[in-house]
Amino acid sequence: MCDSPYQKIPSAVAPEDAPLPYELIDNLENVMEIPFNFTLKNMVFKKGGFIYNDDFSKYERIWGDCQLNSYARVMVSPVLRTVIEDNLKGGECFRWITCNIIHGEECRKYYTPFFTKQLDVLDAKHCDYGNREPMLENMIKPVFCARKIESIAMFSCPTSFNLWKMPSAFYVSDEMRKAIKKAGFKGIDFEQAALVE
Repeated sequence: MCDSPYQKIPSAVAPEDAPLPYELIDNLENVMEIPFNFTLKNMVFKKGGFIYNDDFSKYERIWGDCQLNSYARVMVSPVLRTVIEDNLKGGECFRWITCNIIHGEECRKYYTPFFTKQLDVLDAKHCDYGNREPMLENMIKPVFCARKIESIAMFSCPTSFNLWKMPSAFYVSDEMRKAIKKAGFKGIDFEQAALVE
C-alpha cells in the first residue's frame, strides 16, 4: 500500500532544514511525533525538478486520505488509520507517529506507521536477487511466505538498512485491502505481492 502519485491534491512539504527521511528514522525510536510541521504546497514539475508554491486554484480538494508528501512516506488520515486498526490481526509490530500538516490557519494530524521489528516474512529461496548473492541488500523482488504472514495484516519489507522502519510503502493483507477499498478512500495504490505457500 502506498499513496498514489497521480492523485490531484497538494503535497505536504517538510521544512528546508529538516533532516532527510533516512536521517530522521533513528531519531524517531522513542518519540510519538515528527519534530517539525509539514506545510501543504502546490507541487509543480519544472525542468530540473519540483518547485512548490501556494497556488491551490486547480485543486477540488486539499486534503487526502493518504496524503502526498515530500518525504515519500505513507501518511494516513485519522479515518484511514481507524480502518487499518480495525483490520489488524495482532502479530503486527508497529506504532503510529503523528505528522502535523498545516494549511493556512488549519493544522491536521496524519499518521505514519513506524515498524518496530523486522519480521521474518520472506521466502528467501524464491526472492529475486538478480543473479547476485542472496542477501537483503541484493534483493530486487521480494517473495513472501504465506505461512509466515498468517497472523499479520500489515508489515514492511525487510531491508539491510533501517528503511524498513519507516518505508515509502508497506504490505497489507487482502482482507485489509478490501476493507480500505470498500470504505472508498481515494489516493491509495495497491500492487500485488508475490506469495508462495
